[in-house]
Amino acid sequence: MSSKISVPISFTGVANFLGVAGIISSLTFVELELRQTQRIALAGQIQERAKMQTDRLIGYV
Repeated sequence: MSSKISVPISFTGVANFLGVAGIISSLTFVELELRQTQRIALAGQIQERAKMQTDRLIGYV
């Protein structure tokens, strides 16, 4: 009787699965970073517009 255990999944399949999982997780990370950058940019625009309005009001007084 042999002591080898048959493995139904090949190591190539596992490596491919881990590669795909890594790519998906890295793309998800990039998406989250892009969303954060967009929010920061929008907040900067809103802040600059508010500053411009304040400067205009102060100029008229």
